[in-house]
Amino acid sequence: MVNKDKVRLMTHIAIYEKNEENKDLVLGKYYKEDYIKYNCLKTLLTSTVCYWMFVVVFVMLRFQDILNKINEIDYFKTIGVFLLGYIGFALLYQIFAFVVYAIRYYRAKPGLIEYNRNLKKLITFGENREKGRKKMKGVRVRSGIGGDELELEDDMEAQTERRKK
Repeated sequence: MVNKDKVRLMTHIAIYEKNEENKDLVLGKYYKEDYIKYNCLKTLLTSTVCYWMFVVVFVMLRFQDILNKINEIDYFKTIGVFLLGYIGFALLYQIFAFVVYAIRYYRAKPGLIEYNRNLKKLITFGENREKGRKKMKGVRVRSGIGGDELELEDDMEAQTERRKK
């Protein structure tokens, strides 16, 4: 017999899995701090590559001016400006990334809590069914029509053997 509550619960679980497309489910594998640190590390690596690509493009665009002033350039000052620019860029980008990933985690957490609660309910439905089967094993039931006694068993082979006799 179909349990309407169980079907409803399974539908809620399937809808959540389909709509979230495993984004939040993957996020649920991490603790909050680990998720934020991991994604901030990825952001630091990508921001580093991005900044130094901007520096290379800037140098390529100003290459003629740099060649004309190659003897007049203060290299320590230039390297200092580039490094300070990198530190400022990376710091700004890290703060932004921290805020974005913290907000993503907080927005996904209530949905994951509800999803896990539904999964636990579904598991208890299965456990209750198994307990009910164990309790009913060997119970005799009278049919209302002929007064015959029937024995309920889980084993299909035993039922077919009994019918053959």
